[in-house]
Amino acid sequence: MFKDCTYVESTDFVLNSSILKIGSHIEKSILTKMKKDKKLIHYFYEKGEPLWYHNAPQYWMRALDFVPYFWNERDGQKISSHLVALRVQPVYKKIVGAVLNSSLFYWFFVIHSNGRDLVKREIENFPLSMEKIPVTLVKKLEEIFDDLMKDYKRNAERKKCYYKTTGKVEYDEFQPGLSKKIIDILDDYLAEYYGFSDEEKNFIKNFDSDIRTKR
Repeated sequence: MFKDCTYVESTDFVLNSSILKIGSHIEKSILTKMKKDKKLIHYFYEKGEPLWYHNAPQYWMRALDFVPYFWNERDGQKISSHLVALRVQPVYKKIVGAVLNSSLFYWFFVIHSNGRDLVKREIENFPLSMEKIPVTLVKKLEEIFDDLMKDYKRNAERKKCYYKTTGKVEYDEFQPGLSKKIIDILDDYLAEYYGFSDEEKNFIKNFDSDIRTKR
């Protein structure tokens, strides 16, 4: 396994003590094109509208403009403890939501994180200058986000289980992999904005695809 590992010099991209996990020049090229942009943290504020993201995403990002159904026998209907509210300036809410569901953000999460927990560090430091996005592309991103939310709801499954501490539990489980065609279009739009080459765009769209599409 170790002989198959590849490395690339990446000290220019160190993020708040995170050791960057990239091993190819194509990944470095993608980061270089993104690095010039402002970070998403500039578009958050305490009184903003909420986006809900799942903080243990595994192979798919889930950022939603609605609160999924969750109920347990002890507490009744409530918000799942795995959902975190992200307060976003209303005018940018759908764009941020679209970005967080993209394969590009999934890749960004993988290379910076511990591989399990999605924390605000990765979200806040994702580079995207809202003011630079062409109006026509803004509309496309907003529309594709709406389409994705509808598809998530359409493909959701109501699950039931039991825990000793809370008793019966019912919740909606989402299947983002079934929405891959929509997410691919979203990544096409982001590739257009950042100026990715076809090779870079395809790398992102196919990143971990052998694992992700089996889940």
